[in-house]
Amino acid sequence: MVLPIIMLATLLILHGTVSPVAAQQTAFVAGGLARDARSPLWAMGGETSPTAQWPKDLPVIAKNEKDGMTDTMALVPAGEFLMGSQTDEGGNGEDPLHRVYLDAFFVDVYEVTVALFARFLEATGQAPPDKWGEADPAVDGNRPVIGVTWYDADAYCRWAGKRLPTEAEWEKAARGTDGRLYPGGEEPPTERHANFGTPFWDGYATLSAVGSYERGKSPYGVYDMVGNVWEWVADWYDGAYYRNSPHQNPQGPPDGLLKVVRGASWFSQPQVTRAAFRGLGLRRHWDNKTGIRCARTPP
Repeated sequence: MVLPIIMLATLLILHGTVSPVAAQQTAFVAGGLARDARSPLWAMGGETSPTAQWPKDLPVIAKNEKDGMTDTMALVPAGEFLMGSQTDEGGNGEDPLHRVYLDAFFVDVYEVTVALFARFLEATGQAPPDKWGEADPAVDGNRPVIGVTWYDADAYCRWAGKRLPTEAEWEKAARGTDGRLYPGGEEPPTERHANFGTPFWDGYATLSAVGSYERGKSPYGVYDMVGNVWEWVADWYDGAYYRNSPHQNPQGPPDGLLKVVRGASWFSQPQVTRAAFRGLGLRRHWDNKTGIRCARTPP
């Protein structure tokens, strides 16, 4: 069977800036959504709906604020997209290709950085992740945090007032609605699109600063959806889930042994950088290839 071999490899190694448009900036404040009157975001009074359309080259940007810390999120509008692949190319149950409808959601434009995670550790007193001692805040603050378990990722997102994305949300944020194979388009990424294919770990310098690859960003202006670090999602893993998953807002299986990771890492080979590729790992698994990206449900 392909799955046990892939699973073992994954458990051991897990495989190997948007420029904000002033008219579209918003800020999460006091538990609500403050919006610019010119923004296509829906109004608190209801002038427009979450499904309102806008030009694809103008992603909606929001600022999530927590204890003086600001990070950037992009709005993925409600609607259908194509999820999965025609065949199980990756061996982990990414078939069949199927249509999924998702409600609107926000997703982090950048992977969670060392600087942001340091604020979380300071505020909560939680034990630092693996290899935290290798990070120099002055040099590596804008690189993604690594060494985190699923529990670490879940705790961080909750602390930040957010949550882990579902697997379906992650894939839509990566590939948009045109069924593209990679976040940056139909062609496989190169060194100008993503950080991948590095053969060995050389400290935090192995990682790229978040937002370094303009050519590799997704249709929603989200960076590093492939390469740099794998990203935990909320869903349990089931290799047959896509065959019977709900059409609207799938949440993954009700339970399981493994959680899904998405997006490939600095170590991954090109065939793993497809937006549909599914990785998996135990919730307590950690390594130097796995990080965090959060999502948020609009108020």
